[in-house]
Amino acid sequence: MKKVIKLTEANLKNMIREAVVEAVNGGWEVDDNEARKAYEFAADTLGKETIDSAIIRAMSDNTLAEILAYVFRMYDFREWDEYKQNNY
Repeated sequence: MKKVIKLTEANLKNMIREAVVEAVNGGWEVDDNEARKAYEFAADTLGKETIDSAIIRAMSDNTLAEILAYVFRMYDFREWDEYKQNNY
């Protein structure tokens, strides 16, 4: 005998969202409030070069460009402009 289960639309949407998220990232999660601690732990365990390389590969070019623009501005990294002038 089949059971009838009643779901609200919100419950159904939540179930679908959770299934999609789990399918996308295999259920691996790092909460926002522990991101820095997780990064430091991964850098210590896997090595900073490995984790940094993986993070860079995982982000979109748009996100990477925005982050680099911020870093260049914060460090007044004018060498990038000089590099572009000499190589383009």
